[in-house]
Amino acid sequence: MAVETCPEEYLEVSPFRHGVSLNPISFGPRVDDFEKAEISRFFKVVERKKGNYVKAAGKYACFYQEIENDDVAGNGPKALEYLRSKAKVVPPFYQEDLSSSVSGHDGSVIIKYSAKLDL
Repeated sequence: MAVETCPEEYLEVSPFRHGVSLNPISFGPRVDDFEKAEISRFFKVVERKKGNYVKAAGKYACFYQEIENDDVAGNGPKALEYLRSKAKVVPPFYQEDLSSSVSGHDGSVIIKYSAKLDL
C-alpha cells in the first residue's frame, strides 16, 4: 500500500452498465457507498471541458494488484476491504485498469485501487 498526492482530475462519470468491457481507454468502475461495496458508476479521465465530475486533489491511499481477467469484476469488494484495513479512507473508491501489456502476462491485468485519505 502507498500514499500518493494526486492533482485534481476531470472525469466523465456515467451510471453503471452491465456488460461494459473495461480497458485503459474505456471507463473504470467507481464505488460510492463503502457499506454496499457495489459498483455504482463508471469513470474515465477526460479533458476539463468534457468532464462532469472533479476528482479532488489530495492524498490517496492506493495499491496495485495483478489479477486474472476473469476475477477483475468480483475483486472490488475484497480490494476495498483490504484498503480500509490499511488506511482511513472516504468514498468514492476507484478501480483503474492498467494495460495488461505492462505485466507481460496473457490473461491477467494490473489494477490500481484507490480512495482519498480521511485526514
